[in-house]
Amino acid sequence: MTKTEKAPPNPFRTVDASGKPVARRFSDATALRAIYKTLQEQDERGESQRRAKIRRMYEFHRPWDPKKLEAAGVKDMANINCGGLAGQVDARAGAISDMALDTTDLVELRALPAELAGPDAEAIGSVVAEEFSTVLREGRGFLSAVATMVREADLYGLGPVSWRDPFDYQPIALERGQVKFPSDASSISSENELLMVETVLPAWYLFQLFDDPAASESAGWTLSVVKQYLVAVFSAGGDTETQARDTTGTSVEESILAEWRQNRLLETKQFETIRVISAYVREVSGDRKVSHYMVPATEAGQKDVDGFLFLQENAFDTMDQCLLWLPYSATEKYARSQRGLASKILPTEDLRNRMVCKIADAASRAASIQLEAGTSGEAVRNTVVEQGPYTFYTGGVRPVTAKTAPDFSGLAAVHEMLGRVTSNNVNGAQGAGAAPERVYAGADRKTKEQVRQEGEAGAKAEQALFVMRSVVFDSLFRECFRRFMKLVASETDRGRYAGVQAFIDKCDRRGVPLATLRKVPTLFSIYMCRDLVTGGAGAKAGVLYDVLSTLGGNLDEKGRINCTRDYVRARAGRAAADRYRPDVGRDAMPGDAASHAVMENNDLMEGAAVLVGTDQLHWSHIPVHNQILEQIAQAVQAGQVEDPAAMLKTLQMTTEHIEGHAEIGGMQVGKAAHGKAVIQSLRSLRPVGQALTMMVQTQEHEQEAEARKQQQAQEELQRRADGQDAQAAMHDSDNKAAVKMYEVDRMAEVRMADAQSKAQTAAFQARSKASIDRISARYRMLTQGGAMGVRPPNTASMAGEGGEEELAGTGLF
Repeated sequence: MTKTEKAPPNPFRTVDASGKPVARRFSDATALRAIYKTLQEQDERGESQRRAKIRRMYEFHRPWDPKKLEAAGVKDMANINCGGLAGQVDARAGAISDMALDTTDLVELRALPAELAGPDAEAIGSVVAEEFSTVLREGRGFLSAVATMVREADLYGLGPVSWRDPFDYQPIALERGQVKFPSDASSISSENELLMVETVLPAWYLFQLFDDPAASESAGWTLSVVKQYLVAVFSAGGDTETQARDTTGTSVEESILAEWRQNRLLETKQFETIRVISAYVREVSGDRKVSHYMVPATEAGQKDVDGFLFLQENAFDTMDQCLLWLPYSATEKYARSQRGLASKILPTEDLRNRMVCKIADAASRAASIQLEAGTSGEAVRNTVVEQGPYTFYTGGVRPVTAKTAPDFSGLAAVHEMLGRVTSNNVNGAQGAGAAPERVYAGADRKTKEQVRQEGEAGAKAEQALFVMRSVVFDSLFRECFRRFMKLVASETDRGRYAGVQAFIDKCDRRGVPLATLRKVPTLFSIYMCRDLVTGGAGAKAGVLYDVLSTLGGNLDEKGRINCTRDYVRARAGRAAADRYRPDVGRDAMPGDAASHAVMENNDLMEGAAVLVGTDQLHWSHIPVHNQILEQIAQAVQAGQVEDPAAMLKTLQMTTEHIEGHAEIGGMQVGKAAHGKAVIQSLRSLRPVGQALTMMVQTQEHEQEAEARKQQQAQEELQRRADGQDAQAAMHDSDNKAAVKMYEVDRMAEVRMADAQSKAQTAAFQARSKASIDRISARYRMLTQGGAMGVRPPNTASMAGEGGEEELAGTGLF
């Protein structure tokens, strides 16, 4: 191409002339086939030849060409393939086939996010995982596809799988040669922009599209192109092979090997097949998701060569949702650089096959009867005659007595050494755990410790490989589960795929209804069961037995029950576990959660606010806290409320706390209805709250009235106190005045009395003196009269009238 000539446009478009990203990477079917042809030619230059060489060894092709041996005159030479490479590869893939009889679930479900995981989430996840694993095991094709994926990875470095359509959940294993990709494609399938696959669709699958044309058209099928292709294949007999003799969609040489294995080399073509090319493309505009294109493999017999059989734009979020592969090595950056186990051990296995052939030839020669002819001509004719126990050799030949024995022990030792080299290459074993790569002589054999170390090295290598591959297995299981649960949620599509309705019925009988199943994809993430990674049910049973034997005393009662149940299940399955060791919920046993809830009740009874922890066992706390509500309700009904305000506050704090538990616990898987029921039961306590509120209001009114009364009494007392002070002052003043007047009056009286006393005294003295004078005078008269013989006079008459009284008043009598 000269400088003036323009390069032809790239069929795989990215931007238009204005620099804007195109809406679709492929404009038509012709452009898609052109890109596929380019990738096919790149694959033919080197990759397909390497795969064919490995395939010949895997398919037990002999070390030497029989025709060349016959031409060399040694056609009787041993020429066998011992199948060492096939045995190594098939043994590794056989670990996947063992899953069919393993009692361990294929998948495990984990709640998202982790804080929403509750007791029901564990039960729901266990039921769904177990029943989905049963569906995959009974589907027959799933484990076969996974085993084929592992085999292809061990043979060629990449093990691809895909799905028949965007709805089917059963994966289909692909041969490595069927997948075409650019030379710089990544080893991680999800990071690529373009992957192309040539496959065969069964006729019944395409004809069923016409049963419901509207649904097929809406799904992405162009029925006019489908019908045109069917007519070209089955009516006109058009050739659908992208290359002559490429019947498998891989390469010509690989297809010939496949036909040889199937004994089809000389078979006449009898049945037409519908070959299609599927392209999975990451778009550069819009949502930039992965679109699915499907076109006829060839243009033979078609009028509309540019039409797509199927086109669904932005159908998948990632490439792993439509096609993924298992890389043999996680350290290779590019897919073309991947080399499988077969590439590592092919040279040594080829040498081992040739060594076995040499040993067989040596043994054959050593076991034969060697004769020596007398002359050169006699060696041509000789006859062996047997007569009874005797055998005669004619023609002048005689047995050779001195034979040269081959070194069988040396040959066997070399063969054994090559086997050890191969074993170390397979397991990646080095050091003490590796098999000694030397020729043994005499009694130089392996010790028991060497055997143990070699076994441990092999087990560790297998486990490490399985752990590395579990990431890809997770993606495979996750995509199968996503497709399966979409069918579960779709009432119209689930009937077309086996196992979906049976899965729904089984889950419903085990307490997981369809409404819950619809929420599972958003509440759980799915992974390959990690018990399979560590060796399956047998290895898990051994670990559980060790735990029970050594640490059983340190486990709580529920832990011991769970460990025992898991052990029985690993050994004999779920049915036996349900029979011998039924499951008991940990919520049925007292534990730390209940003790913590009781301590919280003490705070709630005091009216304190208690926080709800997101990591608490909410459904263990709620029954304990409900005891407070029951006590309050009973007290209100019995009318035994001493402090309604404190009880109302406790009711409010407890209700808010339980509501917090119900809100967080209700977000757990399967607990939404329980959370609503708890909140509804809290609402039923409104009459109790209203009654307490009325009691509090009544108590407040009474307290307010009493307060007002006390205030009024206090005011009255204050008023009285204020009036009494004035009266007391007046009274004091009056008292003082009265006392003063009393004193004045008394003084006056005293003075008057004194004056009267003085006057009376003076009068008395005067009267007394007068009386005394009269008495004295009369006494003198008597005295004088007695002496003269005259009788004394009467004192009363002497005193006159009242004279006695006066004398008596003097105090003298």
